[in-house]
Amino acid sequence: MNTINWIVATAVLMTLSPVAGAADARVFFHTSSVTPQHDETFELHVFVNDGDFDVLSYALRLTYDPAVIEIVEISAGKDPVYGTPLSNTKSFTKGQTDFTANKAITGATPESYQIARVVFHVVGESGTKSPVRIAAIPQGGLVAGKRFNFIDTEMPFGVKVSVE
Repeated sequence: MNTINWIVATAVLMTLSPVAGAADARVFFHTSSVTPQHDETFELHVFVNDGDFDVLSYALRLTYDPAVIEIVEISAGKDPVYGTPLSNTKSFTKGQTDFTANKAITGATPESYQIARVVFHVVGESGTKSPVRIAAIPQGGLVAGKRFNFIDTEMPFGVKVSVE
């Protein structure tokens, strides 16, 4: 293996490896449950608490029951840390949607901040339910600025959506 290939392979492995001994970051929703009615829209806000790390980018996945709810829009959070998230709008009615964004500011990130706003439309009838879960996409997650590595991230719970 020549030197250039070794350097590239090492950089790829470093990028895909968690930072050893790193404090966990946390990705979470602003609420644990919502009770909308049929044909209403509601918002979920996605937050990050990254402790001592400055997250440069994220790549996350939302899963939900498309017979109950569909995504209408994914936009940047109220805190101007990241640019507009990129996502495939064709996935909004499929039950699994990936979205990603890069840091849009220079300097350190706040310890806790909103990274995205997700608007859902309720298509299910009264009595139907859907969890909304968030996770890292395969080979995705939160990339920290200190070493350009993925950081060990806790995504503790989803949101329970119960249609009234």
